[in-house]
Amino acid sequence: MFKKLLFISMMAFSIFGLNSGFASAEETESNEVQVTYYDENDEVFKSETVKSDSTPPILARASTNIDNKTEFSNYVYINKGTSFYNPHHVDFELGNRPKKMSVKAYLGSTYKGKVTFEGAGLAGWQSADLNWLKRGSSYKIAFVNEGSGSVKIIGGYINYN
Repeated sequence: MFKKLLFISMMAFSIFGLNSGFASAEETESNEVQVTYYDENDEVFKSETVKSDSTPPILARASTNIDNKTEFSNYVYINKGTSFYNPHHVDFELGNRPKKMSVKAYLGSTYKGKVTFEGAGLAGWQSADLNWLKRGSSYKIAFVNEGSGSVKIIGGYINYN
């Protein structure tokens, strides 16, 4: 009788699988982030899927720490609105998992474009490539929450020339 029950149980597992009715670990613990680049007219010019990283980036020679930890529900300018000459990229560490956020660039008060981050893997270190901005100018950079709730920034760096 025991052998019959064991055989039936094994058949049921092989037919229906152990994860039947449950999401797989890959579906629920993805570390992928959709990164989309927009110009000043909010037209998409680049889109890529990247993996979140728990390792801080290697610092470039000309870089500035992003002052203080911050949490916001709308937006916050990096280092209180300081302008950065020829920014290359912003590396930042998230302290939570926001739904969607962006890094926006402004020349004075004129919007010049943004990099958005969205996906199940939106956590840890992220990097916004800003090399597409016109060289020879100074830009203000803002973190913007584009979802519900709040965004927590633990720290980071802005690399510029």
